[in-house]
Amino acid sequence: MILHVLTACSRPQNLERLSAALSDAERHGIALQWHVAFDTNRRYVGGQVIKNQLLEQIAGGWIWICDDDNLPHPDFLPHLPALIRQAEQAGQRAILVGQQRRPNRYLPAVPPRVGYVDAAMLIASRAAIGDHRIPDRYDGDGYWIVTVVNSCETLYVNRPLCYWNAQTWL
Repeated sequence: MILHVLTACSRPQNLERLSAALSDAERHGIALQWHVAFDTNRRYVGGQVIKNQLLEQIAGGWIWICDDDNLPHPDFLPHLPALIRQAEQAGQRAILVGQQRRPNRYLPAVPPRVGYVDAAMLIASRAAIGDHRIPDRYDGDGYWIVTVVNSCETLYVNRPLCYWNAQTWL
């Protein structure tokens, strides 16, 4: 299974920890291709323009956008192949993680609502994403997720599989 991880990076100091968290993907049967593009001057709000540029480079497989302040939950890589198989067998082209852990709470994502979801909560096939792009605004992730999820059959997973803004509190 191919997983493209897209990271718009404005904080290069966070990449080492993110790289370590993704390092055993192969052990779980994941052919991980990590696409990183830098915006250290923070020209683009939320890195949305950069994420869209990275999306343009990918023709197939599954895509997960993991910003440089996010980290995968320890269960993310071990459970992802089974979740993707489950989604594919059911004709689903996207997986929405129903919770994202924040410092003192969990952020619910079902139903997905702008302002309550982050790009790291969605794992989607390239076909599901199609021409949908992230609006160039702070809450663009939320608009993008709602658009993708509403355009295809989606598997909802009600458990945390990622940490939001984790590099500041974990």
